[in-house]
Amino acid sequence: FAAAWWTVSAVTTACALGVDSYAFSCLSRVYALKDVSGEDEDTISFDPISGLLHEFNLLNAIVQTASGALERGLLAYVTSSAVVLVLWSTMMTHQLYTEAEFGNQQEMLVWGLVLLGLTAKLFIQVSQVNMKFMRLPTLVNGMDFGLEEDPRKAHVVNYIQTALVTRHCGFLIYNVFVTTSVVVKGFYYGAAFSAHLATQVVQYLPSEG
Repeated sequence: FAAAWWTVSAVTTACALGVDSYAFSCLSRVYALKDVSGEDEDTISFDPISGLLHEFNLLNAIVQTASGALERGLLAYVTSSAVVLVLWSTMMTHQLYTEAEFGNQQEMLVWGLVLLGLTAKLFIQVSQVNMKFMRLPTLVNGMDFGLEEDPRKAHVVNYIQTALVTRHCGFLIYNVFVTTSVVVKGFYYGAAFSAHLATQVVQYLPSEG
């Protein structure tokens, strides 16, 4: 599990760096345009917007390929941490009502919390990748490519916004665009479901005496 966690973490970090590199590429085009603005021939031959869509599509394809390959691993971490915490909650609830004693409660709690923390860390990294994607339209729209009204820049901005709205870009987990609010809601509802499931399971456990 440790090796799998480091692999998923490294891939999500690389995806975030890929989005940052695209933003840096946009900035470098603006500075390159300023450097050649004094030379007419170079200004005519240099097109700062050319290739922006191609680079975005390439970045998006890489990120979505990575998300498709890692979504099962993320699901395995969620399932493992949920199972351990549900078992611990069931044992504690059963002990509360029947005063029965179980061994290894502390160890199970520690492992459950560790798995939960590692899973939360991975999903936070995924949400950071998607948050970077969501900032790209504003970033590109704020760039000065030499023209006050450039229809090609507007086309790039609209293309990225449409891809975000239709969920055709970003780090998708089973077609879910993971953001920070999604992570918080997911763990909240997961904790509530685990507590409810533990109380239901306790009703079917045999009591002492």
